[in-house]
Amino acid sequence: MLSAVDTVRAQAGFTLVELLVAMAAGILVMVGATTILFATTNQTQRTFTRIDATRQARTAFGYIENELHSACVNGSPPIEGVAADGTVESDANDLDFLSYTGNAANPTPVWHQLSYSATLGTLTDTSYNATYTPSQTGNDWTRGSSIATNIVLSNLPQQPSGSPVFQYFAYESVGTTGGNTYYAIPDGSNVSPLTGTTITAAPLDPAVALTAADANTTVEVIISLLVGPSSENIASSSLTSVDDSVTDSISLRLTTPPNYSSGSSSSGQYAPCQ
Repeated sequence: MLSAVDTVRAQAGFTLVELLVAMAAGILVMVGATTILFATTNQTQRTFTRIDATRQARTAFGYIENELHSACVNGSPPIEGVAADGTVESDANDLDFLSYTGNAANPTPVWHQLSYSATLGTLTDTSYNATYTPSQTGNDWTRGSSIATNIVLSNLPQQPSGSPVFQYFAYESVGTTGGNTYYAIPDGSNVSPLTGTTITAAPLDPAVALTAADANTTVEVIISLLVGPSSENIASSSLTSVDDSVTDSISLRLTTPPNYSSGSSSSGQYAPCQ
């Protein structure tokens, strides 16, 4: 039979020390759970932000690819270099090219100027009427009046210093053996058919305007951009490194050169639109 003292002890609650220990443990658990919740939320937000950036970049690149893949106009090289009057056309931040538009039997030639603006953070496509003047070269196109302006991409952060948005490549000789010459595009991803090693990237005029002669041989354009999300409601100023680096290479040649050519051949034989 319990005594009065035992009865009082049996009905006793937590001591002050036990209560403080329990509260401290509960606080630690809550802090840990809150930290995990914030980390998960930020990671989810970061993931959706980068997905959104990639989505809008791929949509824009698809649009550019479609335009460039219809860029063989009346035998003219698709990429425009420095014009006869010295006007700078295609360079590291601008891509000028001709393309056809419409589904008529005789589509309309259009002059496009893709321009990256670091100040506005945009990639803009301005289209113009294109005028052809017959000549001995057969490539005399001039830009006419403006037709329309379309913002292809927005929320483009400042590119890393020295990183061109547009790079231009032509076929070059990568080696000769047995009297045959091998050619490849030196864009940093192709390998030499002779050695199997990656060919060092060698873009045409990487830091200045593309000359008319180089424009005539350009068979690949690489576009590189840092792209931010399009919807501000899923972007957060507290997140860092959410901009997505996106690169796309676009071929301007219909067929690749043969595996090897005679020793008398030159890279100039493998031009765009062939």
